[in-house]
Amino acid sequence: MGLPVTVYRWDDVGAPQLVDRKPSEFIGILKKCLVDGYGTKQPAGWSVAFESASSDQIVFTNDPTKGTGSSVKLYGLNNGDAVNGILYFDPAFAYSDIDTAIKKGYRAGFHPFNSTFNNWMVIATSTAFYLIASNLNKVSGYDTRNDVIIFVGDFLSVLPLDTGRFIAINNTTLNGDESYTSMTSWAYCLQRAWYDRSMASSNYEPMKIYDADGSDNFNGYGLVSPNAPTTGSTAVDLSAIKRGLYFPIYIQMKGKTITDTSKDINGVSLFNSDISPTLRGFLNGISVEMSPRYSLENWPVFDTINGKSHLLLRCMTTSAFVWLNCEEW
Repeated sequence: MGLPVTVYRWDDVGAPQLVDRKPSEFIGILKKCLVDGYGTKQPAGWSVAFESASSDQIVFTNDPTKGTGSSVKLYGLNNGDAVNGILYFDPAFAYSDIDTAIKKGYRAGFHPFNSTFNNWMVIATSTAFYLIASNLNKVSGYDTRNDVIIFVGDFLSVLPLDTGRFIAINNTTLNGDESYTSMTSWAYCLQRAWYDRSMASSNYEPMKIYDADGSDNFNGYGLVSPNAPTTGSTAVDLSAIKRGLYFPIYIQMKGKTITDTSKDINGVSLFNSDISPTLRGFLNGISVEMSPRYSLENWPVFDTINGKSHLLLRCMTTSAFVWLNCEEW
């Protein structure tokens, strides 16, 4: 059994609202969703480790009884609070104070660059969440992006006692810490994970993932989709039939195939490693559908898959086919 998921959204009773899409506004939304709750919605079960309201900085920690108990620091680009400003997420094993990370991972950036991105969702468990800022336009469109999305928290590891599974990721074509001052290109978003389909291995390492045994050793990992219906402007015919064919998004070591026989630091083949396997896990709740059924519908679109409610995520192709489980991860 996975952890229960709560969907928080802009049109809930008592929900906080976006006005200028500033970093402080998103910090406020996440604090309400993860820690405080609002209206009839209970919080997801995170805590605040450190906070500086005067500089719009905060460190959230996930539930140590359900997950790793790891932390992420949020703050604006150049510590600012600009309209449509970039919000940075620095994941780490822990923070000893608001400025000092212990075993920091690679930074992720969240950039609500469009003035129409006033509709938000936080889809969360006590150990991980997706933050989405969007508008109510069509769910798909070639070479366009109509929202911004980030994942933060413990991913679903193939290793049962993986202490290194806490990450933050938005830009899938990144190597190392995020240093851009603009993320308006369609390439710099999580949707690229299912746009670059059928890759045997990841060419990028947006995630710095420490070995599962808690050591200081780490490797670069990226996202891999084993398949997807289409890329670019060519789309398969839409189907009214749920064919039941879905694929996950892999978290895979950069430049390595799943069956790579290179050795880990203990001399064990990577494909069989119990501290840093090539296939480290999966992105929480994501299913890529092989037979697209939507293209013209306005966001958000929900459907029931295998008895559970799923949100249809934006796709940069002419059809949409990626689903996020909204009940259990």
